[in-house]
Amino acid sequence: MKSIDRKPSDKNTAQAINRIEQRMREIELKNESSVSTSTINEIVPTSFPSGNTPPYSSNGQLYVKSNNGDLYYKSVSGFEWKLNQQRWHRSSSFEHPSGDDSARMIPLAGGSITTSDTTPSDTEIADSYYIVPYDLKVTSVKGIFAREQALNSHPGNTTIKLYKTGTALSNAVTVKSILGGYDDTNLFVSATNTSQVFTWDLSKEKNTYNAGDVMHIEIDPTNKIYYASLTIIGEYI
Repeated sequence: MKSIDRKPSDKNTAQAINRIEQRMREIELKNESSVSTSTINEIVPTSFPSGNTPPYSSNGQLYVKSNNGDLYYKSVSGFEWKLNQQRWHRSSSFEHPSGDDSARMIPLAGGSITTSDTTPSDTEIADSYYIVPYDLKVTSVKGIFAREQALNSHPGNTTIKLYKTGTALSNAVTVKSILGGYDDTNLFVSATNTSQVFTWDLSKEKNTYNAGDVMHIEIDPTNKIYYASLTIIGEYI
């Protein structure tokens, strides 16, 4: 049996993989005393972490891919599941004290507290140019907004678009942001909705980056954005 070179950081996933490896060792010892030409053992899958269960109903195949060394499970119906898949995220925040309704690039590199222009210049590389460390894809963006005072408008219809090395990668995904706090007593409370966190689903868009690509992400509100906190979510591939 080929061992896993890269162990996952997620505790539940690591425990599941350890149980599977132990079961595979038991099966290999048993097969040594029997005549078998199969190179892949069919076993009953162990439990997967909550929320990440693949659609299987019976025995499947557990194997390591030769091209990347990663451990996979494949059901009898052909569904393939990468067991040691790693999640990725990056947080960003910015502010425009007087508000801004322009399309801007989110400061992913952490150099500044304000967003940069849609087409970043050489002086703004510290703000929005994020160099991708490994192959990955962005699946969603989550954000929360705040205003200076109650009279200020909400961002309204706000689009998120992925860019790669200066070129648009995805289509613009729009979410209507009609909630935003304005002081220390109204940041998380609304008369119509207690949740002010908005989600842009990018999973169906072109969203893949290779190691060494430059990622930058555009945000474009209908009205003004004053203060924002965002989390960009994805996974290594």
